[in-house]
Amino acid sequence: MNEFIRLGNGAVGRKLVLIWLLIVGPMLATPGRAQATREPSTDATLPLVRANNSFAFELYRQIAPTADQNAFFSPYSISTALAMTWAGAHGNTAAQMASVLHIDALKAENVAPAFGVLQKSLAEEEKQSGVQLAVANSLWPEQNPEIPLRPEYIKLVQESFGSAIFPVDYKSQAEAARQRINQWVESKTNQRIQNLLAAGQVTDATRLILVNAIYFKGNWAEKFDAQATTPAPFQLAGVKTVSTPFMHKSFARGEAGYAEISGTPAPLQILVLPYQGKSLQMVMLLPKSPSGVADLEKNLTAEQWESWLGQLRWDAKVEVALPKFKLNARYGLTSPLQALGMTDAFNATQADFSGMTKPSYLSISDVVHQAFVEVNEEGTEAAAATGVIMSLAMEVAGPTPVFRADHPFLFLIRDQQSGTILFMGRLASPEAAK
Repeated sequence: MNEFIRLGNGAVGRKLVLIWLLIVGPMLATPGRAQATREPSTDATLPLVRANNSFAFELYRQIAPTADQNAFFSPYSISTALAMTWAGAHGNTAAQMASVLHIDALKAENVAPAFGVLQKSLAEEEKQSGVQLAVANSLWPEQNPEIPLRPEYIKLVQESFGSAIFPVDYKSQAEAARQRINQWVESKTNQRIQNLLAAGQVTDATRLILVNAIYFKGNWAEKFDAQATTPAPFQLAGVKTVSTPFMHKSFARGEAGYAEISGTPAPLQILVLPYQGKSLQMVMLLPKSPSGVADLEKNLTAEQWESWLGQLRWDAKVEVALPKFKLNARYGLTSPLQALGMTDAFNATQADFSGMTKPSYLSISDVVHQAFVEVNEEGTEAAAATGVIMSLAMEVAGPTPVFRADHPFLFLIRDQQSGTILFMGRLASPEAAK
C-alpha cells in the first residue's frame, strides 16, 4: 500500500488515461456494502451480461486509439443494436454475429427475451436509484419496400427490445429520413448525441436502420466540493505535463470501495465511487506505473475484471484526487467488427438476414457509434447511440491510502444489480477533453 501512497503524493505531472464507463451487476457485488433493494438479475440474464462484458473488452481493444488519445463508447448500446440485427440473421451470418457478441453459448431463443429483461431491469434502476438512466430502441424501415419485414421479426423486436417502428421514405427522401432519425436520437439523449448519421450515410439504397440510444445522469452519493477543485499537473505521453482541474475529497469508511492489486497484467489501485442510490457506480483502475495502461488494456478480460472487483473493500478511508473532464467520441465500427469475425453480415452476396425478410435481400452497409461523457463535482452525465444501417444487398486497513488519478487509469460505472456494460472510454489528454 505504501508504494501506492508515495505514487499519489510524490508523483508530479503524470499522464491520466480514463478508460471505461460501464454498468455491471449482481455477480460483481462487493463485500461490506449495503445492497440495493431491487432483486438481482435473473439466471437467464447473467449469461447475457457476461457475454456483453466480454464483447465490451474485445471491442475496446479494436477501437481504442493510440495511448495518447482519448476514447469513450457504450458497449451496451452497440451490443443491443447488433443483437436486434442478429435476431433477423440466419445461417453463417447469425453464427458469426453470435460469436462476436459472445452469445453463441446461449440458447438462441433466450437471447432476445434476456435483453428485454435486462432493459426492464435498467428502467427499474432509474426508478429506485434516483439517477436518470434511459434506454430506447427503434427500427426505421423503408415504407414501401420491395420485400417487407417479416411480421414475426417486428413482433420480436417490439416485445423483447421495446423497439418503436418508424417507416420512412429512403427511396426518394433519404436525407429527410436521416434528419428524422438524428432528431429522434437527440431527443432520447438530452441533445448530447447529435448527427449520429452523417450526411451521405443514408441513401436511396438504404432499406432499414436499427438504432439504440442510451442516456445516464447521476449525482455522486458523496459529492465533491467545487471549492476544493484546484489545478494540478497531469502527465501526457512521454514527459510532457499539462495543468488540469483536479477534484479532491476524503472519503470515510463505507463511502468508497478500494483495492490494491499486485501482479499481472500490472499492479494497480481500484476505486469505486457510488452515485445516489448507491447501485450505480464509477469504477476506476489506476496502474501503478504511468505507462502501465497499455498492458492493463491488452490483458483485461471479463474474468479478470470480476476477479478484481471481488477484492474491493469498503472499510477503509481513502483520499481521492480526480480530474474533471468532458469527452465526445465517434466511431465507425464496420472494420472493427469485421476484424472480430463478423464478416458475412457486411457482404452483399453472403449476408443472410432471412429472419427479417424472406427472401433475404439486405446486408449491413455501416455501423456507427457516438458517445459523450462529462465528469464533475456533482456527478456524471453520459450518452451514446448506435446505428446499424442496412441496405439493398446488391444484390483494504492501515494508513489512509491516497488515490491520486494523475496518470493513466481505467474508469467504470457499474450497476450492481444488472451487471451489464454500458459505457467505456479513455481520457489520454485533459487538454483535448475540454
